[in-house]
Amino acid sequence: MKRSVPWLLAALLIAGGLGEIDQYNITWDEASGDYFFGERYLSFFTTFDARYLDFRADPYPPGHVPDLSRSMRRLIPWEY
Repeated sequence: MKRSVPWLLAALLIAGGLGEIDQYNITWDEASGDYFFGERYLSFFTTFDARYLDFRADPYPPGHVPDLSRSMRRLIPWEY
């Protein structure tokens, strides 16, 4: 019983986290640049389509989730 308590607590924490994962989103400071450029570079390297490297344009279709196109740092890629 003594050894099973940590495992039960870990399972409870994981179950609680998985139950809330659909409500998890990015915070205001995380999306300021890292996610925007990461998403663009991932899209480019998985498709090799150069339109993803035009940071002034929005190459994704309307309703794309998460919408990172309003990142305030999208025009300064040299900082990332």
